[in-house]
Amino acid sequence: MPAALELDEPVLERIFTFASSPVGPLDWHQCPDYGTLKACALVCPPWRYPAQSILAKHVRIASPEAMAAIRTREAKRQLAQHTTLVLESINQFGHDTYWLLDRFPKLEAFRIDYDVQRGGDGQAERDDEWLTWDVLRHPSLVGNRDKTLTPVKDLFCKADFQEPDDTSLLSFPVTRLALGCLPLEHAPALHKALFTGCKATLQDISLDFRPTADKDGLENLIAEFQAGVALTLEHLHFLNKPNINFLMSMHSKMNASKMPRFYSVSYPLLPNALAPFNILALAVVNNGTALVEFGLVEPPYLPLVSNEDHEALVLRYIAAFGSRLDSFNMMGRRFRFRFPREWPARFVRLPEIARFLDRAGARGCDVWCGAEQKFESTAKAMEKRKGKRVANGSSGADADEDEEQDGPAAPTLAQLQQFLAHGTLPSSSAAPPRRTLPPPAPEPRASPNGTKGKGKGKAVDTKGKRKAVDTKGKRKAKEQ
Repeated sequence: MPAALELDEPVLERIFTFASSPVGPLDWHQCPDYGTLKACALVCPPWRYPAQSILAKHVRIASPEAMAAIRTREAKRQLAQHTTLVLESINQFGHDTYWLLDRFPKLEAFRIDYDVQRGGDGQAERDDEWLTWDVLRHPSLVGNRDKTLTPVKDLFCKADFQEPDDTSLLSFPVTRLALGCLPLEHAPALHKALFTGCKATLQDISLDFRPTADKDGLENLIAEFQAGVALTLEHLHFLNKPNINFLMSMHSKMNASKMPRFYSVSYPLLPNALAPFNILALAVVNNGTALVEFGLVEPPYLPLVSNEDHEALVLRYIAAFGSRLDSFNMMGRRFRFRFPREWPARFVRLPEIARFLDRAGARGCDVWCGAEQKFESTAKAMEKRKGKRVANGSSGADADEDEEQDGPAAPTLAQLQQFLAHGTLPSSSAAPPRRTLPPPAPEPRASPNGTKGKGKGKAVDTKGKRKAVDTKGKRKAKEQ
């Protein structure tokens, strides 16, 4: 314990960061471990400031009580000593969201969940001033001209906004965008403002669809998505059951020429979302996309199911996709399927799973389960065996990939020369002894008087000048 008390503040902050949040990109659906950080802040005075610093970096306001608490003098004093980088405003009134953005000017990521009825947190109050998406032009989000404020790069927007008077494009360099309440019924211009205004930097998009879609809003969403980010999109994630018409519109666009940077797509394991999945799987298999990863993920808005229910869902989705593997247009890619949990041995031994793994491996596809479990394709396994032969000094370029390594070794040039000279091959310690060829049969003797031999053999003259072959035993050898 005394050694831990002497650590520098940056080291303690690093430790507390790993202890309170998952390693990797920001996950909006997983809150920081505020309880651990609060406990660390109470251990001793040297730990208080680093723990509070990590606490202040990610502020989440998701209830009226939390909004009232952050407005207190003590909370303002503590937050003024640190820098907040991530802000979440969930089901707050519009003027409260503006107050939060004014309070935290140096954000890197921002999330807003907004409903004019405020139904998400159990309240029946209605916001008197319907929030417009002009809130996304706040200086804390887009920065300012003198660059004292930097724009955010991670935006989560699940809000039923109203259309503002100014519908010009948004131009802040967002790289990750999560967009909900799709299609936007009351603010369709936001589709173009985000997809076209941020297409230079936008690489990762997560889409959250409504159960029912407005026809005009859906048509606008499809048009702006294809015109805005199709050429630059790298990662596409569906947070819930996607709209079938949206997927059908993507079917003709999901190819290597129209979506050249399309790297991965993920789909939630939902019990009632097989119909859209079939359309997406058909587009992935037939269109020759640039995809290298197709992932099935845990639904972010639902609690985790038991292992038995999870395995049943995996079997249903594999049955829907597995039959299409035989016609998979690989386009020379290294492709992989990703599943959220590791598969136990009893599950791998099921006929359906074994058949899927065989089909995937034969097509050159890897299967990754969880964080550690990997089933490599047959082609990759053969390539590794070939690499071992090259590392051992053999000619890997001329060797057959399907040849087994433990087979008998081919004779070398020196051994062949020795065989031609002596009729036997030398024994080698690296290879088992090879059978020697039988000695050649002796030539028939020539008759002493120089006459031809009878029968179907060779007739040799006594002087040995020339041999004549009588194939039918009727012709005579000619003498010169």
